[in-house]
Order: sequence, then structure tokens, then C-alpha cells
Amino acid sequence: MNNVNTNNKLLNIINSLKNKIPNLFLTIQIFIANSVYKSSTQLDVDTLKTIFYVYYPILCVFCGLWEYIHSYYNYKKKYPQFNKKKNILFSLLSSFVSIIALVAISFYINNGVPFTLFFEYEHDIGLIVMLFSFCLISLITHLEHLKCNINNTITPNNSTEPILNT
Repeated sequence: MNNVNTNNKLLNIINSLKNKIPNLFLTIQIFIANSVYKSSTQLDVDTLKTIFYVYYPILCVFCGLWEYIHSYYNYKKKYPQFNKKKNILFSLLSSFVSIIALVAISFYINNGVPFTLFFEYEHDIGLIVMLFSFCLISLITHLEHLKCNINNTITPNNSTEPILNT
């Protein structure tokens, strides 16, 4: 029985970790990077930088908003004992993690395009940045689930004080 609970907790953490990677916005970023920056040679560097200044912050804002709304309603449904302040806090944290994932993965997956307009791309540094972001996402997701599970447990005498699962 304890092994099943451990496996379920691990699966919940892995699913939550998977959901923090913004696949829709990564797809949009890859499409824009490939169609504008890799294939268009007729645009000058200043125009390409202007395009980046316009679309990338908008993409990050939409990514954060999407994750915030999704996670807020997910926490509200999954943890009804949380107050509104705690839902907002966890949702903001989840949005922050999602934006970090978007930036790190989009930097690595396209070999630095369009970031190479601003600085030279080093593959090893890109890999380290992406792996660091995955470690950060994993850590925050684990802490998030630890906090949620601590607050979601009932003591043996059915009181409402939280206990640690062992």
C-alpha cells in the first residue's frame, strides 16, 4: 500500500512537471524563429531585433497568463482547502516557472536563434541553462507538491492540523 502511494505521488509530480513546460508557446517560438530568423535573409539586423522586441515579450506574457489561469483553477479544484491568497501565490510561482522554461528551452532548442542577434551562442552554455531550468522546475514542483500534500492530510484523530506523510 505504501509503495502504491509513493508511486502515485511520483506520478503526480511528473505530470505536474510535464504540465509546466509550455508546449504551445514553444511551438509558436520555434515557428517564428524558423520562419523569420533562419529563412529570411533579406531583413537587416535592426529589423530582426525589433521583431524580437515586439513578439518575444508578448509571447512570455501570454505564456505566464495562460499558466496562471490554468494553475489557479487547477489548484482551486484540486485543493479546495486553500484560501484565495495561497491559490494566487502558487499560480504566480507556476507562471514564473513556465516563463523560465519557455526562455531556457527556446534558447537551447534553436541553437540560440534569435538570441544570437544579441550575443554569441555557446552550445554548452545553452545546455547548462536548459538543465538548470529543468532542475529549478523540478525543485519548485517538488516543493509545491510537498506543501500541498502537507496541507492536504488529516491527522489520525481527524483534527485539521497538518502532518507529514511518512
